[in-house]
Amino acid sequence: MKDVLIICYSRTGLTRQVALDLRVRLDADFEDIREGHRRRGPLAYLWGRRQASRGMACEIAQPLRWAADYRALVLALPNWAGALCPAMRAWLLEQGRPLPPYATLITQSDSGADQVRAAVTQLIGAPDRAHLCLTDRQIAEQDFHAALTPFARSLPSALGLTQPTKGRKSA
Repeated sequence: MKDVLIICYSRTGLTRQVALDLRVRLDADFEDIREGHRRRGPLAYLWGRRQASRGMACEIAQPLRWAADYRALVLALPNWAGALCPAMRAWLLEQGRPLPPYATLITQSDSGADQVRAAVTQLIGAPDRAHLCLTDRQIAEQDFHAALTPFARSLPSALGLTQPTKGRKSA
């Protein structure tokens, strides 16, 4: 098992694309959050935004990995009009507390990442130790590497991974 778990929810695939790139850079495990039903089409998207704006969770598939098994997390999620997406909310609620130190990787079309970070902080009870926000356009045009590289390099220190943990052998 690795030290870091990247948890990702991506409706369109853009967030997943960046999260998978980060997984390679960090040599991390990866957990794709799957909703109990797929959101397809504009009506499903609007229903999801409504759930998000009301602070609701949705049904998700049983997680394969658990936050408590890792030293740190990276939450990779989209910004849904300044609200935490229901699938990530459900995953976080299912994990219980306390959670290990975490960083956020937020993708968005426009603005509102600070509101999403505040919602995550409120739900978890602790702020992220690092964050990166990318626009959908940056990702679609493959123009995110200049921002992702320093973010990835900063994470071991920001997440407290530079010190070995008692009871774990370092490589």
